[in-house]
Amino acid sequence: VSFTLDPMLSAVWPDPEHEKSADAHVHYKGRNLIMRSVEAFGRVLDRWEGVYKTAIEWALNHRWTVLLSGLGSFVLAMALVGLLGNNFMPDFDRGDLQVTFKSEPGSSLAATREKALALETLIKGVPGVALTYTTIGTGLNGTVNSGGIYVKLKEGRRPNHVVIRRQIREGFRSVPGVDAAVGAANDWGMAFPIMVAVQAPDRDAVIQAVPLVKEALRSVPGAVDVTTSLDSGKPELKLVIDRKAASDLGVSPALVAQMVRPMVDGEKVAKYEDEKGEQRDVRVRLEDKQRQFTTQLANMTVLSTKDLGGGKHPLVRLNQVVRFEEGIAPAKLQRHDLMEEVEVNANFDGSTLGEVSAGAAKKVAELKASGQLPESVRVEFLGQTRDSKETAGYMATSLLLAIFFIYFVLASQFESFKLPIAIMASLPLSMVGMVLMLLITGDSMSMMTSIGMILLMGLVTKNAILLVDHALHLEREEGISRRQAIIRAGTVRLRPILMTSFAMVGGMLPLFLALGAGAEMRAPMARAVVGGLITSTVLTLIVVPVFFEFIEELSLAKAWAWIRRRLGLSVPEPVPALPLVEAPDA
Repeated sequence: VSFTLDPMLSAVWPDPEHEKSADAHVHYKGRNLIMRSVEAFGRVLDRWEGVYKTAIEWALNHRWTVLLSGLGSFVLAMALVGLLGNNFMPDFDRGDLQVTFKSEPGSSLAATREKALALETLIKGVPGVALTYTTIGTGLNGTVNSGGIYVKLKEGRRPNHVVIRRQIREGFRSVPGVDAAVGAANDWGMAFPIMVAVQAPDRDAVIQAVPLVKEALRSVPGAVDVTTSLDSGKPELKLVIDRKAASDLGVSPALVAQMVRPMVDGEKVAKYEDEKGEQRDVRVRLEDKQRQFTTQLANMTVLSTKDLGGGKHPLVRLNQVVRFEEGIAPAKLQRHDLMEEVEVNANFDGSTLGEVSAGAAKKVAELKASGQLPESVRVEFLGQTRDSKETAGYMATSLLLAIFFIYFVLASQFESFKLPIAIMASLPLSMVGMVLMLLITGDSMSMMTSIGMILLMGLVTKNAILLVDHALHLEREEGISRRQAIIRAGTVRLRPILMTSFAMVGGMLPLFLALGAGAEMRAPMARAVVGGLITSTVLTLIVVPVFFEFIEELSLAKAWAWIRRRLGLSVPEPVPALPLVEAPDA
C-alpha cells in the first residue's frame, strides 16, 4: 500500500502546501464536508504545534525536572502493578458452564441420579440457562457417585456468566448430601484453576493432612467450591483367614477364594445375543440381599481336602476358618512420584488467581510452621497457579529478547551505541499508561496483557525514531544547533506521530470495547496497548527530546570529570594543542 496506493492518491489528492492562501491556511471553499473537516482539523493541529513548541522549549530548559518526572511516573506505575492482581487467562464469557458433583460415599447409581435431577432442576431455574446435559460415572476416574452437568447459556441478552455462576453456587446449598462446584467448561469437562497436591509416602499422613489443607484454603478470601479428590471410601467386608485352623481342617486360602468370589462377585457362565445382535455376558451370583449380611457368608461351606476314607471329604463352614472384619476401602488410589497424592481443588470469585494462591500458600506455610502438618507431607500448587508462574518466566524472557533486538537494530541503523538508549526511553514510559488503563478498566495481569506489553515494545519506539532521526538530519545536514534541531524536529514530526498513534488506537477500539463473541478474552491485550500508546505518545514528545539532548552531551571524559569533582579530586586541565609549524625546506 505504501509503495502503490499512496503515490497514486497523492497524484489526485490536493496538496495543502500548494493551496495555502495568504494567511498560510488552506481553504476548501465550495468543497464537500470532508474537505472542510480536514481544514478544521489542520487548524487545530497548527495550534497544537505552537503549544508543543512552547512545551518542548520549556522542557529543554528544565531538563532535570522533566527527566525526574518521567522516572517518577515509571516508578509509580511499577508500584501500582501490585494492585492489578494476576490471572493466568482473563475470565471471559464462553457461553457455557460445567458443574461437577459428588454424592455421599457408597451411594448407588439410582441415588446419584436422584441428586443429579435435583441439581438439574435447580440449574434450569436460573435465568439465562438454555439447557443442561448430565453424565454420571464418566471419565478415567469416574465412579457411580460422581458426575457432571454441562450447562449451555442462552444467546443474546442475559445476565453475565459471573452472575449466573454465583446464582447456581448459591442454589447448591438447598440440595443436601451432594458436594458440587461450578466453573468454566472446556474440552475436558471442568478443570479447577487452583489445584493443591498433598503428597506423602504414607497414605495415613495424606489423609491426616488433607482436611487441614482444605480448611486452610477455604479460609482464604475469594476461594470457593473447595473440594478434594479424596473419597470417604466404600464399606468393605474383609475375610481374614485363620491359617492354623484352616490347615488343621484342610482348607486352603485358594479354596476359600474360589468359593466366595463366584458367590459375591459373580462368574460368567454363558453369552447370549440380544435383538440388536450384540452379545451379552451371563453372570451368576447371589442376590443383593444375600450378599449384604455376614451371617449369609459365614454359613457357606467349603469342601475340605482331608480324606475321611472312601473318597469322602468333610464340609467346613467359613466361620470356622475365617474371621469377618468390616472396614472402609478407598474408592480410588492416586499416586505421583512414588507417593500417595490427594488433590485439594478450588475456584476463585471476587479475587484474582494470584491473590487466592498467595493466601493459600501463606496458610499452608503457617500449618507447617506450627507443626500441624506431618513432616513427611509435601504440598505443591498445580493447575493455573503453576502455569501462571511458568508463563511469567517465558514472557519475561521474550520481553528481554525483544528489548535486545530493538537495541541492536537501532544501533546498526544510527551507527551509535548511545542514540538507541535515547530512543528506547519511550519503552518504560509506555508502562505508565498500560498500568493506569488496566486499573481503570478493572483488568488484571494475565497472558493476554503480557502479549500486549511485548507488542508495545515494538510500537512505541516508532515515535522516538521519527523525532530523533529528523533531529539528526537537521543537525548534520543543515548544520543548525542541536537544541534548535530538536525543537524543529518536534514541531515537524508532531503530525505523523499523532497520525500513527491515532490510527493504532482506532484499530484497537473494537477489541478495547470487547465487541463480538469471545472478545472479552482479547480485550485486556487491547486495553494494555491503548493505554501504553497514549502515555508513550504524550511523554515521548517531551521526555525523549530532553533525554536525547542529555545523552548526546554525555561522554566518558565528562562523566569521569564529574565523578572526580564529586570525590574532591583535582581535575587535570586540558593541554592546549600546539600550533602546527611547517618544517623549513632543506
